[in-house]
Amino acid sequence: MRPANRPCLNSIARLRRCWWFGCMLSCVASLAQAAPDAETLGKVAAVTLRYANSLGCAVTLDKRNIVPVRLDDRDLFVVLYSIDVGCSGGSAMSRPALAALQRSTYGTFYVLPEYSSPLSTSDQFPAATDRIFLKDGRLGFQGRELGPDDALCCASVRVEGWARFEHGQWVADRRD
Repeated sequence: MRPANRPCLNSIARLRRCWWFGCMLSCVASLAQAAPDAETLGKVAAVTLRYANSLGCAVTLDKRNIVPVRLDDRDLFVVLYSIDVGCSGGSAMSRPALAALQRSTYGTFYVLPEYSSPLSTSDQFPAATDRIFLKDGRLGFQGRELGPDDALCCASVRVEGWARFEHGQWVADRRD
């Protein structure tokens, strides 16, 4: 007997098609990680600036350096900012730091201290780290370091690499 003559088999076949369609749709949705909107970027930047200003001085942050990342099975925002931790002033006293923020169930953002201390960003990052980005699922960075004839204020040698969080610290793997 053909399934067309049996209504329960038709509904099972329909459910099976819906299930497969749902699986395919969820796989595609999980692979596509949309860029955060301007409102989200503003909220993440504001929380990061409040956090960083409580730890040091001369904090600067560019919203283009807020990257959505999946880390330790969590959906986070990693933020690159610059900070003078000792508030000592001077043109070459700031250093790059990375912070990780997570969205709460109520939609607000909070800093995850285990990923966000300025001291957890290793000294392997260039003093003038300009940009972080996501490429092939990895967190990358670009920056400049001092050349042999550069003044402290004006690093000129371009550096690129990958950033990873390992043993409680952000580590820079430079590309040569």
